Amino acid sequence: MKKAGKPISIIVILLVFAFTYLSVFGAENYFGEKRIIYFRDYSDIRLGMDVGGGWQTVFTPETEDGTVPEMEQLEEVKQKLMKRMVALGLTDFDININEESGSLTVHHQNYDNDNIIVAEALYNMGQTGLVQICSGSSNTTVLADSNNGIKRADVMYDAVNGYYLRIYFTSSGSDAMAAGTNGASSLSVWVDGQSVASSSVSEAVTNGQINITMSDEYDAYRLAGLMNSGPLPVEFTTETYDSFAPTMGDSAVLALVIAAGVLILAAIILLIVKYRLPGIAASIALIGQAAGIMAVLTGFFSPISPATLTLPVAAAVLISMFMGVSTAMVTASNIKSEINNDRTIDGAVITGYQRALPGLISSSVAIAIIAVVLMGAFGPGSSFTARIFSNIFFFGAPTEGHVYYFAYVLFGGVLFNLFMNAVVSRIILRGLSSFRALRRPSLYGGVNND
Repeated sequence: MKKAGKPISIIVILLVFAFTYLSVFGAENYFGEKRIIYFRDYSDIRLGMDVGGGWQTVFTPETEDGTVPEMEQLEEVKQKLMKRMVALGLTDFDININEESGSLTVHHQNYDNDNIIVAEALYNMGQTGLVQICSGSSNTTVLADSNNGIKRADVMYDAVNGYYLRIYFTSSGSDAMAAGTNGASSLSVWVDGQSVASSSVSEAVTNGQINITMSDEYDAYRLAGLMNSGPLPVEFTTETYDSFAPTMGDSAVLALVIAAGVLILAAIILLIVKYRLPGIAASIALIGQAAGIMAVLTGFFSPISPATLTLPVAAAVLISMFMGVSTAMVTASNIKSEINNDRTIDGAVITGYQRALPGLISSSVAIAIIAVVLMGAFGPGSSFTARIFSNIFFFGAPTEGHVYYFAYVLFGGVLFNLFMNAVVSRIILRGLSSFRALRRPSLYGGVNND
C-alpha cells in the first residue's frame, strides 16, 4: 500500500467520526407531517424480552361446535403466528400450546412503535387473516387470495411514496390478475371481509406483481405478515394479555451500555498508553468498528430492519469488539517490535500490518462462515442465507430469533473489524507518520531511540 497522504488520513478520521455520529444519533427530516428517516439511531434498536420486557397473550380457539382443534391444526397456527410476529418486528418470542383447551400462550418482546395500540395489534395477530385482492371497490370479484394466487408480499419504502407492499402472484394468480384488471380502474385489498387498502389501475397487470401504497409502517408489515403466513385454520380470540418486566431486571440495558462503554474506554486507554501513535490510529479504528456494530443493530438505512438486542446479541457485540482490540494490539506490538529492531518508521508500519493481516483474514473468514451458516439455519425463510441452505437444513418454519441475530451481529462485527483494522487504521497511521513532528521512534513504541 502506497504511503497515505496527510489529507487522506485526516479525511478518513473525519469520516469515521461522522459515521459514528450518524450511527448513534441518525438523520431524519420532515415533509409536512411525514417523517423521512435517512439513517436510524440508537432508539431504533429493538429490545428482547430479557432486557426490554414484553407481553403475554393467550389466544383461545372459537370453533362452531366448541370442540378443541386437532394438534396438527394448533401446530399450523403456531407456525403462522411465528411468521406474523416476525413480520411485525417481534423476533424474540415463545409460543406454548395447551392441548386440553387448544389455547396458545404467546410471550413476545414489546412493540417498538409508540403509535401502535397494543390491544389492536394483538387482535390483528390472532385474526383469521384471509387476504383477498379484488377488482373494483367491493369484494365481490376476487382475483387472488392468500390461499390461492398470492405468492408473497414484501414491504418496500421510498421517500416519495413511504411504505408500500409489493405483492407477487403465482402463475394462476398472475393469469387471474391479468384478466381481472383488463379494463378495471381500481383494485382493493380485503382482510376477513374488511377493506384495508386500495390502488388505482391504469392498465392490465400482466407482470405478476403489483404495488399497493399503505397508510403507515405498521399496516404494511401487518398485511405482509398475513399474506406470507396465510389464514389460520381456526378462528381465535384474544382472551387475555398483560405486560411483563424484563427477565434480567429493569437496569439490564443500562448495565450492557456501561459494560460496552467501559470495555471500549479501557481498550483505548491501554492502546494509547502502551503503543502511542499506533494506539491512537487503532483507537480511531476501534471507534469506527463500534459505530459499525451500532449501525448493524439499528439497521442504519431505513429499509433495513433493526436487530433485536438480547443477551446473546450482547455477547456477539463483545466478541466482535474483543477481536478488534486483539487485532489492534497485535498490529501495534508488531510495529513496536520492528521499531526496536532498528527498522525505519515507514518500514516498521508496513511490516507490522503485513504480519498481522494473515491472522486477521483467516480468523475473520472462519467466523464469518460460521455466522452465515447459523443465519441460514435459523433465519427467516425469505432471507438470502436461508435460501442458500434451504436444501440442507430442515427446522420447520425458520424465523428470526436469538441464534439468527447473534450470528447476524457477529457477522457484521467481524466485517467491520476486518475493514477497520486492515484498511482504516493503516491509512490513518500511514498518513500521521508523514508529519515531520510525528516521526520520532518513541512515538511508535520505541525505547527512547529518537
